[in-house]
Amino acid sequence: MIKGLERLAFLTDRADYILHGYNMALNDISLLPSVIIGAKEVLAGNTTDDEELKIASKKVFRHPYKALDGEYDSENHYIYYRPEKK
Repeated sequence: MIKGLERLAFLTDRADYILHGYNMALNDISLLPSVIIGAKEVLAGNTTDDEELKIASKKVFRHPYKALDGEYDSENHYIYYRPEKK
């Protein structure tokens, strides 16, 4: 997962927007480094405060991450994951 995201890092200089996950709107490409950091936190097991949810009858967790760029609220950004898929 991280390698795939890091391969997209070159887009920060070439693209304006990113559409990722279940997001229904385009985000500025400057959010990509924050997404990568959040994904690394999940993979490293820094998930103590993650919230357990049920989506489509499956148990998932919601991991909050902070946006690095001042254009975004630093709160209310999440990565959803299933533990067995990490």
